[in-house]
Amino acid sequence: MFNKYILLFSLALLSSSSLSQELSKSIDYLGQTPPKEIPEIFAPNIVSLKGRFEMGSTFSPDGRQFAFGVAESPEIIYILFMKKEKGKWSLPSKDFILNNQNISLPAFSPDGKNFSYIREINKKEGNIWISELSEIGTSNEKILPEIINSKEREGGHSITYDGTLYFTSNRGGNNGDVFRSKQINGKYSTIEKLDFLNSPMDEESVYISPKEDYAIIQTGRRCENCWADLYISFHRNNDTWTEPSILDSAINTNHHEHRPLISPDSKYLFFNRMIIGSEPIESDLYWVSTKHIFKPFLNNALPDTIVGMNNNFKYNLPKNVFKDIDHDKLKYSAKLKGGKSLPEWLQFEPFDLSFKGIPTEEDSLLIEVSVSDEFMNTATDEFWLNVSENKLNID
Repeated sequence: MFNKYILLFSLALLSSSSLSQELSKSIDYLGQTPPKEIPEIFAPNIVSLKGRFEMGSTFSPDGRQFAFGVAESPEIIYILFMKKEKGKWSLPSKDFILNNQNISLPAFSPDGKNFSYIREINKKEGNIWISELSEIGTSNEKILPEIINSKEREGGHSITYDGTLYFTSNRGGNNGDVFRSKQINGKYSTIEKLDFLNSPMDEESVYISPKEDYAIIQTGRRCENCWADLYISFHRNNDTWTEPSILDSAINTNHHEHRPLISPDSKYLFFNRMIIGSEPIESDLYWVSTKHIFKPFLNNALPDTIVGMNNNFKYNLPKNVFKDIDHDKLKYSAKLKGGKSLPEWLQFEPFDLSFKGIPTEEDSLLIEVSVSDEFMNTATDEFWLNVSENKLNID
């Protein structure tokens, strides 16, 4: 297993929904038939070759350039590049990349002007390098500063629109962890360890969306002896993150899932799957629809409230209780905890997310609010609505 070599930099997404819609019409993904909810091997016999170890991939922001890493052995690793011109994709080539040896985990910057990768020199641990990108290839290659690149392994990394770098590193221990470095006046000057994404196990790769609204991490946190799985964490409005949750069993298997990437139009998750026990070692590139990956999540917890007995009240839920990466409109519903309907005197209005009614006796109701998107992904939260005889009239 080439554990030290299989490091991925994940690609960047476009932020605007209109641009995303245009992309969805223009990206043909090498002419492949798009997958649904079950992952499929991407571009068999073109990108994913039987018996070859592919590791990491990236699309340019416009979807017309594609690069992926290959390891023929621990000593022979390089990046292959494809480009769509005049309606046709070129064959995979090593010629586009400057000094294309001992490098892996390619990534286009969110603006498409730079190209990043991991480079090893003299068989030492890999570091993050960056080069300028043009129509004819890469140039002006340089290593990122020492604040980023330690003496240990730096691995999977991803960049946001404002230039913030998320990356994994083995610094300070045997297992990899996720770190972040923000650019100040165009320079990386400090780094922070992101405990909300880390675990005692190995975090070997991270994909961050360009808007920094979610992260997908490769980690072995499911169990001590498990192979790596893919987890997702969402960024809340109050600058906290949700607890990383494992992606479903169609994506995470008993094999080694690694190097996550989201397509420029946000429609597909790309990742590598290393088949455990295969000989030679097999690692192919897979892709799957994101329909059941970007689920609604709790953004702001529902607060408890008190209403007055025999008073006509209206209680509006706070805005942005739930969020969904790929859906602006969610369907809301409400019931009592345990599944019972709301009492007759209490009505829930989904159009303005309000509860209203005239309670006639003291009570304490634990109410569960649920949301769903068009793909029937759901999220719930609950709050106490307490009816008090002493509560003053509230509107």
